[in-house]
Amino acid sequence: HPLSPSLPLSPSLLRPLSPSLSLSLSPSLRPHYVRHEPPVTDQQIEILHQSVDMLVIDKPASIPVHPCGRYRHNSLLYILAKEHDLRDLHCVHRLDRLTSGIMIFARTAMRAAELAELIKSKQVAKQYLARVMGRFAEGGTEVNQPILVVNHAQGVCRVDSTGKESRTRFEFVSYDSESDTSLVRCYPLTGRMHQIRVHLQWLGHPIANDPIYGTSTRFILGPQYDALAEQTMTSQQQQQQSQSQSQSQLQPQQPQQQQQQQSQSDSHQDDTYLA
Repeated sequence: HPLSPSLPLSPSLLRPLSPSLSLSLSPSLRPHYVRHEPPVTDQQIEILHQSVDMLVIDKPASIPVHPCGRYRHNSLLYILAKEHDLRDLHCVHRLDRLTSGIMIFARTAMRAAELAELIKSKQVAKQYLARVMGRFAEGGTEVNQPILVVNHAQGVCRVDSTGKESRTRFEFVSYDSESDTSLVRCYPLTGRMHQIRVHLQWLGHPIANDPIYGTSTRFILGPQYDALAEQTMTSQQQQQQSQSQSQSQLQPQQPQQQQQQQSQSDSHQDDTYLA
């Protein structure tokens, strides 16, 4: 029988449709989509400060800030809106999905502009703690290597001369011989994508559990890579130069061999004629 739009959806109405079934204009069919998102931590988001125009929270690792890619409901802004009724927040800085730490949100457009100006004018200093592979050099280390985004879709960067200017300062904190890891304090002086992670990898001390720039990946780039690349290029240039010299030595011999063959042929013809 024809279905009425006012009828509630009941299990008895959910049945396979026959190809011969004819529908009147009254029923409506709506597709039902089920979205499956990658899981994130169930750690609670701690609110450190809340006022009329500003919010400060402690972001757990594994949660992206914005809805992006495969993440919608499992994003920081969505969780704050749904579980804490904190909506219309303005992001004034970013943290990677896998990074935990303090985040500041503005609750008004005016406050967002003020905080953004403070960050832009370097009146706000950021520092991070990272556990990296190997024994880090004691004291202070500064990296001034440009960073290029090589894949925007997957979010992969590397040190490259054609990239944007990037500067990060590192300070050694401690070393754990049992895990062969070091605790390093990081001060980003510019704000490039994955800047700390890329610069640590370039130094040969990637973050211990970094799935993109860690030691288990094939994106190992740094001074050792640059030295190997330079050595490979030099070897290739020497090989090409050697091949070029060999060809240049062979080229003048070919006419001489042809001339000798031609001379022998002419001599043979003369001998035949004289006979």
